[in-house]
Amino acid sequence: MQIYLPIAEISVNAFLLLGLGGIVGILSGMFGVGGGFLMTPLLFFIGIPPAVAVATEANQIVASSFSGVLAHFKRKTVDLRMGTVLLIGGLVGAALGVVVFNYLKAQGQVVRGRARSLAPEKGRRMDMRQGRILFRRKTNKPSRLYPKGRRAPR
Repeated sequence: MQIYLPIAEISVNAFLLLGLGGIVGILSGMFGVGGGFLMTPLLFFIGIPPAVAVATEANQIVASSFSGVLAHFKRKTVDLRMGTVLLIGGLVGAALGVVVFNYLKAQGQVVRGRARSLAPEKGRRMDMRQGRILFRRKTNKPSRLYPKGRRAPR
């Protein structure tokens, strides 16, 4: 049974979405983790655009978090005072994150929706290849990580 998703502008199998939600819910419940890191890539794999997948996954996280709070509330293991303080801190942090992002965007430090590194490069660049992190100078001098005469891979 196909269901049309107007925001994503695609049709997907409704049972596939239900199955993905169920599997991620079971795994989240077994391991005590949020399902966002599981569900978002799965939505990518079935053709949902990344922006839509991330935004939609937030709804699933809210629902599963609410059901978890209800279960713990019955057991009287919820500290409402600590939860309120964490909620306020999260709201303030999210608001500050938006302000910083908009400032970086105005300064030209945002490329394709992502902020550039906040640390200045100072003539070095980080090159991640083959699972190694290498720092190279922009000059042709040999790096301390490589023997004399051998150059870093490009």
